[in-house]
Amino acid sequence: MKDWIAIIEAAYQLDADLPSWLHLIAEAAAPILDRGHGTAVCAFQIEGGSLALEHLAFANGAADAADVTKRVLLESPAGVVDAIFRAGVPSGSLSDILGSTLDSDEVARANLTTGGRAIDGVGCVAHARGGAGLGILAPLAELGTMTRPERSRWRRIALHAGAAYRLRLALDSLSLDHGSVEAVLDPDGRVIDARGGAKAKTARAALQEAARRSERARGPTRRNDDEALALWEGLVRGRWSLVDQFDTDGRRFVVARPNDPRAKDPRGLADREVQTAELLGFGYTPKEIAYALGLAPSTVTNALSRARTKLGLRSQTELAAFFAPGGLRQRLIELELAGEPLAIGSIPLLEAEILARLTESERDVAVLLVQGSTNAEVARRRETTERTVANQVQSIYRKLGINSRAELGSTLRPEPG
Repeated sequence: MKDWIAIIEAAYQLDADLPSWLHLIAEAAAPILDRGHGTAVCAFQIEGGSLALEHLAFANGAADAADVTKRVLLESPAGVVDAIFRAGVPSGSLSDILGSTLDSDEVARANLTTGGRAIDGVGCVAHARGGAGLGILAPLAELGTMTRPERSRWRRIALHAGAAYRLRLALDSLSLDHGSVEAVLDPDGRVIDARGGAKAKTARAALQEAARRSERARGPTRRNDDEALALWEGLVRGRWSLVDQFDTDGRRFVVARPNDPRAKDPRGLADREVQTAELLGFGYTPKEIAYALGLAPSTVTNALSRARTKLGLRSQTELAAFFAPGGLRQRLIELELAGEPLAIGSIPLLEAEILARLTESERDVAVLLVQGSTNAEVARRRETTERTVANQVQSIYRKLGINSRAELGSTLRPEPG
């Protein structure tokens, strides 16, 4: 039976070792994602342009499925790896994401490597921190796609999986008494203990409500996919992840652990502004960012506006480009000064002479393409037609003297000086 909430539940089971944890997620995702050749979940790290797999688990596949999938991923061209694991689009099929850049040689190579079992793949990518994240994918024996509702649901799953992996990477203890625990609640949302930032009345109320909403999502409501996913938001007030934990007597508690980004920006960006801008860079809409952080949409809009103003950027498009994977924000050097994490470096705008060649609409389209959006997604977000977007894409290519999205990415992401 398809059960989207089961994937979130598996993601937050942090007491398992990495291989077991990835397999739990694969098994939970398989009833929804499997197209006949199994479902894989991998923990990856992107360093420079190369992909490293920490581990890959496979559910419902052939005996050699995991090894074949590893080989396909590790042998993929740099452009394909970049599109899958660094681009902003976190859900869809490979052929959707790459579009016309998926050439016949790549299809033939994948077909040969997998013995005809896979020339395409479908799934989502969950970004955790830095270049670390999870890939949840299923091989396809023919070119495939996702419906719009499926893409939307997998984007929400990706937000949870990324948050869970980020928390997992940071945790050194699951003890209820550990300093990283700021609140302990019962499954009904009653606060048993609160400390640190969770002691405030408003924080306790937000945690109570979030715990109750996640319980409703896990109850009879889970049969309504979209309603259940909407109930269980990513973080609570942009700070806490809620994780199930059991004591020695087998009693279940809901534990709130801080799970927000730490690095501060020297230009004065507050944590909330960094959080929202980084998700914008990955291609999430303000509405999806509100879901990811458990914030009001107006709070997200205001934070993005403040970030843009502080950085001296001229539009939300430039803010998205600045925080996009491989963008200028990720090239800043992080260090600690007097115990405070800082990001140090220059923050130039996109090259004016390049932007000047494009109209305002073309600039918006170009940034969405660099983030990995398909023509259909660009059309939806800009409330226009795919034909219009296709014409704009060709105009962008012509004006910049390029022929592909990969070239567009390198053109709009100048090398640091």
